[in-house]
Parts: sequence; structure tokens; C-alpha cells
Amino acid sequence: MADFIFNVAKGKFAEKYADAPTAGGMLILRTAGLESDAVLKDKVTIADLLSGTTDEVTNSGYARKTGLSITVTVDQASDFTTVSMANQTWNTVGAGDVWAKAITFIDEGGTDATRIPVSAHDIAAGQGTPSGGNMTGNWTGGGFARAF
Repeated sequence: MADFIFNVAKGKFAEKYADAPTAGGMLILRTAGLESDAVLKDKVTIADLLSGTTDEVTNSGYARKTGLSITVTVDQASDFTTVSMANQTWNTVGAGDVWAKAITFIDEGGTDATRIPVSAHDIAAGQGTPSGGNMTGNWTGGGFARAF
């Protein structure tokens, strides 16, 4: 498994976020039933993403993040555009589902049928097992996605 950009978002996500900078969202997928990256990257909506055996986590203290502010930065010197958001924290997350992937999406209408998956990020082994403490998604200085 690896981090990737969904096929439906390639070449589009930076422009879409620039046009609607508070349309970002994030959800977490659980390990149990997780489909392969080859299957996941062809999904075109969040409803589609969750229609197979792949499911969102259900731990207490977890809630999907929506309305997230996104920053789009064009780096002329390095010839790419970086898309980033603030780190996201879930407080006092109970045991239960093991967290496998963080999914970012563009919300184009408020339902899973109109939310477009953008990027998938593996959660490192040992980092995705909630036990009552806080869980934080940290983005490095490179943001969560880059368009080249």
C-alpha cells in the first residue's frame, strides 16, 4: 500500500481547491476489509469509495472532517503546486477499528455522492491503533498533495 492521488482528481484538485478553499474534507478508512490501492484509486466519489468492502472507521471520538480550509501555493522555482491543510486532531478516540488510510476529498455538494476523493495516505503500522488518546493527522511541509 502507498500514498496516491485518485485517478478522478489527477490534474484537477489544485484548481478545484483554489476555486473553493473551504471545500476540503478528510475521513479515515479502517484496516478490516480495506480494498487494494489498485481498486481504490479508480473510485470517483466517496459513496463509490465506501460501496465495496472498504469502510470508514467507527471509533468513539472520531468524526469526519468537513469544511476544512485548504491552501494552494504555486512554487515557480520548483515547478509544482502544493495543496495543504492544517493538521487534524481527533480527541479521546476509543479503541475499536484500526486506522489504515486518511482520505482527503473535495466537497462539491454536501453528500458522499458529490464528494470527490483526492488523495489517500497510509497510516503507519502502530500509529493507527486508537486507545483513548488523541489521534492527529500531521502533514509535512510538502502539504498533502502536489501537482507537477
